[in-house]
Amino acid sequence: MGNSFQVLSQELGDNSLNDHYTVPDKTQAIISGIHVSETAGGTPTYSISIAKAGAGNNDKQYLVKAKALTANQLVVVGKGLTLNQTDVIRVLGSTAAVSFQTFGVEKTD
Repeated sequence: MGNSFQVLSQELGDNSLNDHYTVPDKTQAIISGIHVSETAGGTPTYSISIAKAGAGNNDKQYLVKAKALTANQLVVVGKGLTLNQTDVIRVLGSTAAVSFQTFGVEKTD
């Protein structure tokens, strides 16, 4: 069994709900945090959802939905999330000035 501490995913918003990180096959992930930053001095919104086994989008999956950011704000969401293989973190930033970075550990058999 191995552990890999890493940046799991980085992405900019594009006003669409996108698959940000999918837990690989035969792997579990522990998310230390999803960092959301506003990088251009505006007031965009962001959303983050967790889709168990890659299920279709549903309101019950949202950690945060359409939350406003202030200029140059940094928010950390989802500390200590545990995910199984094929679980998906999805993100939506209303503009490209919303940056998402997910950090964590992948544990493999």
